[in-house]
Amino acid sequence: MFFTIYIVFFVTVCYDRNIIIHYVPPICHFFIFMSLISEHTEPQFHFSHAIDKPPRPSDYAMHMHDNYEIYCFISGRAHYIIEGTRYELTPGSILLMRNSESHTLVPGGPDRYERYIINFRRELLENAGLSPSLLRPFHDRALGEHNLYLPHEFAEIRPIALFRKLEREIAILSARDAMLSNLASLLCAINIAFLGKGNALRPTAKRLGDEMIRYINENLLSGVDTDVLAAHVHLSPSQTCRIFKEATGSSLYHYILLKRLILAREMIASGESAGNAALACGFSDYSSFYRLYKKHLGKSPSDKSLNESGKESL
Repeated sequence: MFFTIYIVFFVTVCYDRNIIIHYVPPICHFFIFMSLISEHTEPQFHFSHAIDKPPRPSDYAMHMHDNYEIYCFISGRAHYIIEGTRYELTPGSILLMRNSESHTLVPGGPDRYERYIINFRRELLENAGLSPSLLRPFHDRALGEHNLYLPHEFAEIRPIALFRKLEREIAILSARDAMLSNLASLLCAINIAFLGKGNALRPTAKRLGDEMIRYINENLLSGVDTDVLAAHVHLSPSQTCRIFKEATGSSLYHYILLKRLILAREMIASGESAGNAALACGFSDYSSFYRLYKKHLGKSPSDKSLNESGKESL
């Protein structure tokens, strides 16, 4: 029984931190403080309710997904950085992240950190006959903009209450039916709140960090690196790296690497050969590309199978 709990515990921690751990010495069991309250996984969605006590900043690296994520903050002291935008969290806050949108949690103290997370694929909605327009709040905006929804922005729902209801229903009803009914209600409420945001610009829209992120994403396949980016923003390479780190919570190298790896994965999934995808995404040495791909994405470039429920390994 202890062994079974041990394995589930580490798989869950690895997913939530988006890190693949192939082997963990047994002694490490005593130094991880995450408690998974509930979890359910199906091919097209993943639901979890977890607590970290205390949260450790070193556990939360910048990462991205190849699916949609809805995050509900319950308690603790923390803020999120999404594509360079800092979002302060209060109980009931909702965050949306789309495919390849980088995000990082930054704990603000030792307080117990609790959250709900839903990851789902577009196919979940399509197979249920739900309109893809429900995904507008994920797509009809620039990277790092309008990710945060505060509780007072919702007239029809209370976010934490809805997630607790979903948690109860998954435990006693068909998990897929429970997910679809509650997810549809949640997405409808988010769409109404999204329309209410209008076209207001966020205060930090013109800062240097935002300009760096925009330039990288628009020139990802054009050999952008530290020197090129520094010349674009008229700063020294060291200043550029420092400002980028402050804006995103990630090093410039790591951000560009993950963006290129995910783009290569999308090209491979669309039928391109791994070798051609590697070259197109700026990896001149295939052996290095293979090693980095497997390290950060958790499988070889030739493995086109989807991770279970769309779980991401970044």
